[in-house]
Amino acid sequence: GSEITDQFGDKGFIINSNYHGLAAFLKTKNITYSYLGVVDDSSPMITARIEKALDEFDAIITFGGTAKGKYDLMGDIIEKSLGGTIIVSGLKATPGKTFRLATVKNKPLFMMPGTPSASLICEEVFLNIWLASYKGHNFMDYITSCRVMFSVKKRPGFGKFEPCRLKFNESGELCA
Repeated sequence: GSEITDQFGDKGFIINSNYHGLAAFLKTKNITYSYLGVVDDSSPMITARIEKALDEFDAIITFGGTAKGKYDLMGDIIEKSLGGTIIVSGLKATPGKTFRLATVKNKPLFMMPGTPSASLICEEVFLNIWLASYKGHNFMDYITSCRVMFSVKKRPGFGKFEPCRLKFNESGELCA
């Protein structure tokens, strides 16, 4: 988006912290990645950048532009300009309500929310599962369910992601 900058200290702009969070996440997974920079809120510019990325990479990850505002252009770009299909168009959970997943030219395009905390949680949940499958692992090995002892209800039919750390014993069983 036009409000994002890579320069620390630029007045009136928002630092591109989502990139740094994603880079750290990918490094922990030993994933090679390329940074394609910030793109202004312009459908032709975003379309051109994604088309170039589709020719070079196995998957594309973007940030922001997925809500319902004037500059939230990703849905139209994917479907109308690139001929892609949006598979997931938002979540009934927060943070991450505006997460989207699409395929364009048979490649996944992860559209992360622009809010850093929501973006990080979506990386951990959705990108992590896709990476496991992509590397030939069973993605179910990366999913753990547990009961929480507090309310996570937002409203009927709507959930909340709660980051947590789980501890397992030597047998792989979840510890209390």
